[in-house]
Amino acid sequence: MDVLTAIHTRRTVHSWTDKPVEPATVEEMLSAAHQAPCHRMTWPWRFIVVGQLTRNSLLPTAVRLAAAKAGVDPNEKIGRAVKSKILTPGGLIAVVLRRDDDDFRHRENYAATACAVQNMLLVATSHGLGSKWSTGKLTRQSETAAVLGVDESCEEVVGFVWIGHCARVPTIVRPPLGDHVLQLP
Repeated sequence: MDVLTAIHTRRTVHSWTDKPVEPATVEEMLSAAHQAPCHRMTWPWRFIVVGQLTRNSLLPTAVRLAAAKAGVDPNEKIGRAVKSKILTPGGLIAVVLRRDDDDFRHRENYAATACAVQNMLLVATSHGLGSKWSTGKLTRQSETAAVLGVDESCEEVVGFVWIGHCARVPTIVRPPLGDHVLQLP
């Protein structure tokens, strides 16, 4: 698949099958991420390929957050829904950013890391896979950082990149490009 087709067909997927993702595809995604533009060659990112055992360790925190969002105590129904959401996609990569004390350099490093994520998403699309960059509350919990081995004193989880075979590909209607472009003489 050419890059423009990947850009125009990439979608954020929310519905997955349980079919696993080939390890070679994950490696290709990570390699592409590492090729992202990087201000001052800081390579501020770290990628954690999260297996099923570790995903299971994330479940108690995810269930607690989902129950709190629903305004109820954790229960079996919420547990099943969260378990499906966390365990079903074929792959999960946690994206970690090394913090920088200089605010501007930290912004540059975040931008570079976002470019790395986009590279991963495009590779997934080129392989016919769905993807989702998730920055929800689960990614910002100390319990999550502990499970992933992230040192919160100098790192932060930028998000999760979920990848897998789509059960359903969403459609999207974008506003006209002209609504977002200003051309100056």
